[in-house]
Amino acid sequence: MTKRILITGASSGIGREAALALAGKGHELLLLGRREDALASLIDECREGTAVPFDLGDIEGIPGLVSSLRADGRYPVLVNSAGIGGFGLAAELDWAVVEQQIRINQLAPMRLTQAMLPWMLEAGGGQILNVLSIAATSVLAGCSAYGTSKAALLMFGKVVSAEYRRKGIKVTNLMPGATDTPIWDGSEGGPDRSQMIPSDVVGATIANVIERPHTHNMDELVLMPTFGIL
Repeated sequence: MTKRILITGASSGIGREAALALAGKGHELLLLGRREDALASLIDECREGTAVPFDLGDIEGIPGLVSSLRADGRYPVLVNSAGIGGFGLAAELDWAVVEQQIRINQLAPMRLTQAMLPWMLEAGGGQILNVLSIAATSVLAGCSAYGTSKAALLMFGKVVSAEYRRKGIKVTNLMPGATDTPIWDGSEGGPDRSQMIPSDVVGATIANVIERPHTHNMDELVLMPTFGIL
């Protein structure tokens, strides 16, 4: 089955690795990110795909974007892998940083999901994969805004699954532990990146979930570094 797969955050990190892992498998890759040069480089490396330059901060523009990407007769897949970080004690976090994390990590993927559901329903099914974090279920100091945004998307994914799984829509909530991505660039005092999960491992896991047969669904999947929470 040819799937039309929209991957957010494809410019770098987990989204980029998911695209590379899915390349050559006969699907249509829609690669969404803010940096057109990075998307062009990724398409060259994948030898396929369509660049979708878009800033997910523009939540109001998401329905129009989805409408432009819709292709009837194709099985739609949404990989919500875009995300931003901003860590620190709750009393010390810049409120603008908090709002931006909620907007990008929570509200944008919720709006994308809502906009794609009618397409999925008309297609007779679809798949949503939310790239969350172990911070969605574990209490980690310094992660008040980030953990809250991921926990909210986790619950949203569960509710969407409860509402639509009998209509052929599969939802997987993927919760990686600390993963070596650019989200850590510039962070001081964070975990040892050499002990984190390599981002290509998470990308390969996403591809594996998407490629699995329709006889079952992986509702939740936790990936952890070898030494646990770092």
